[in-house]
Formats: sequence, structure tokens, C-alpha cells
Amino acid sequence: MKTTSLQEARFSGERSLHEQVLADEALKRELHRAEILRQRSMTRARLLSEAVRVNVRLLPNVAQSFLRLSRHVEGGKELEAYVFAESEINAFVTEGLNHLLVGVSSGAVSALSSEELEFVIGHELGHAVYGHLDVAANHLIESGNLDLERAQLVRSFQRAAEVSADRAGLVCCGSLEVAATAMFKTLSGLNVPGLKVDPVEFAQQWDHLVDEVVAFGRRDQWQLSHPFPPLRMRALLSFWRLGPGPAADDEVRRLLALMDAQPAPKADADDPFLARFLFWGSLYVTLANGVMTPEKRARLTALAPASTDVAEAVRGGAGAGDVALQRFQEARRSRRTKLSAAELHRLIGGLIGVARQSGPLSEAEVLRLRRLGGELGIAAAAVDMMIAS
Repeated sequence: MKTTSLQEARFSGERSLHEQVLADEALKRELHRAEILRQRSMTRARLLSEAVRVNVRLLPNVAQSFLRLSRHVEGGKELEAYVFAESEINAFVTEGLNHLLVGVSSGAVSALSSEELEFVIGHELGHAVYGHLDVAANHLIESGNLDLERAQLVRSFQRAAEVSADRAGLVCCGSLEVAATAMFKTLSGLNVPGLKVDPVEFAQQWDHLVDEVVAFGRRDQWQLSHPFPPLRMRALLSFWRLGPGPAADDEVRRLLALMDAQPAPKADADDPFLARFLFWGSLYVTLANGVMTPEKRARLTALAPASTDVAEAVRGGAGAGDVALQRFQEARRSRRTKLSAAELHRLIGGLIGVARQSGPLSEAEVLRLRRLGGELGIAAAAVDMMIAS
């Protein structure tokens, strides 16, 4: 990781979604109603009556963690911290009239080390620093006043906001292993003495999850407010290795795409449900002439699933086409639900688009496109019509 700045750590995709939400007139009207409700909120009074306010005499270790991390919150409202009674590891951040309020559960204080707790606290402070409290996302969703497109936008923002907040937590605790262990304890509920979690091994759970979700072809994950925990760990691992910037952010966008609603018809590179079909099918078609142009290689790299080594796949020489066809067939067999008509149209269109990266289609490329169409149950005449359109 190459930064200690929360602002540098922020996920650019989340910043963009944040701006879209705040710029939408219909959402702004709903957020104005939420702000009126917030001003009437009795949250601080409830915390003072039902939780323990953190100070150096009552909870010295927790107080010291908050003091160290409070430097990330410059200006604005005074920070107050509370511990509330709940056995699970949990935390929240909210605004009172004159205070920024952070609460951590008694389960978190009991189960997490001081460093792990700083990851959790840093995560919540990240929400505040990045302005996420300006978007009362749950209020927006629960209002029942949003159309489908706006509801999907709000959920996408929420998931991206968790990625930014995780990065803030990582900056605050300074250790990927600490962050992984805190996330693992939160997910599993385990509190084994001396437990340390390998971030790479934890992140590998994501690969198995992707296989399951893609195999079923389900696109209802957009309704979830938080990314899958293994996805969050993979995103943190990428940020730790690559640091802030386009490389890590592009990888996170591809990870989050699995949980977004169905993409626009031409957004093939961002559709993880078709990634394996598109990559291996495109490789099969582009190798028809025995030449891999720079334009086609660049397009293949954009399409490749995260675990695919593009250089290795292309390096296979004459046999690479046969391998690509086999992988395409494996992708079809592993799919447990039928590809929809829209997916089939987008898939064939995507394959044709890649083949045309360097000019008109050759006869060999057309034959291979027909072959892939046949694998998907699409008549050669239908493939020819798409090529001609």
C-alpha cells in the first residue's frame, strides 16, 4: 500500500456514484426529507442513555484508538464514541446536530485486538470523511418512492461506499493481515485466541463464489447493500498490492460488476456473467487467421476473467484455438440456467466486435463465429444476419 491518506485511498468509482446520487433531482428531494428526520433524531440522547460513552478512564484502550484515528476527521463536528450492548461484531457512524457519533458493539471490543478494532473504527470514519452520511441510502430504498433505475443506482453506491470505507480502515490499521482477521472474525463469529488470517487464502473464497453465482446466471445481487465479504477481501488485497490509482480501481469495478444489475446491451466487457464466454470465444475467433493483432490482444485483455492469464492463453500457438474452443464449451456446460435471448444477442455481438478490431472479418473468422453460434443453439443464418447488421 502506497498511501496513508484517506482521500487518496478513496475508490474513484464510489466517488462517481456519490456525485450521481447527489445530482439526481428526485433523489435530492428524498434526501431533503431524510435530513429533516435526521435533525429530529434522538440518536445521541439514546446512546447517552443506553450505551457507554468512551473515555480514557472507563475504556482506555478503546479511547486511545479513537484518539489516534480522530486526526483523519479534520474540522466539522466533534467526534464522540460509544460502546453499545450487542454480542456480534458491529459498528456504525451517524451525525447528531452537533456531533459525529461512532458506535462499536461490546462484541467488537471483546473479540477484536486493538489493531483490528482500529480497522473497524477506521472503516466507519471513512464513511464520514467521504461524505457518505450525506446519502441516507436506507431511507431512500425504504421510502418506496424510487423507480428501479434509481434504486439500482443507490445500491451500487452503497456497495462501492463499503469498498472505500474498507480502504480507509486499512489505512488506519496499516496491516492487510489485521484487516483480513477483523473481517474474518466479523463474518464467522469466531474468536479463537491467536487467530491470524491469511488475506490471500481468504480472498480465494471469492473465486469459488464467482463460479457458483455465474453458473446460476442470477442477477438479483443488485438488491444487496453490501458486497460479498470475499469480494471485499479481494478488493482490499488489490488495493494493498497496487496502491491508489486506476489499476486497483479498474479491478474493483470488475469485481463489483458481478453484483450490479444487468448491463447495457453493449457493456460486454463489464458483464461478468458472460466474461468466460466472451474471452474464450473471442480468442477462438481471433486465432482463426493465426495472427494476434495488438488491437485484438488489447480487447481480449479487457474481456479476460480476473483469474485468466491472457499471455499464457495466447501463447499456445496453433493449439491455442482448440483450447479456447474447449474452454468455451466448458463455460456453456457449467452454466446451470439457460442464457437469455438478450445474453445470447450480446454475446454474439461481442464476439463479432472483437473479431472486427483490425478490420473486416475473414472467411475463417466467419466460420468460427458460426461454430460458436452452433454451440449456443443459434443458427448460422442468424449469426450471418448479425454480422451483416
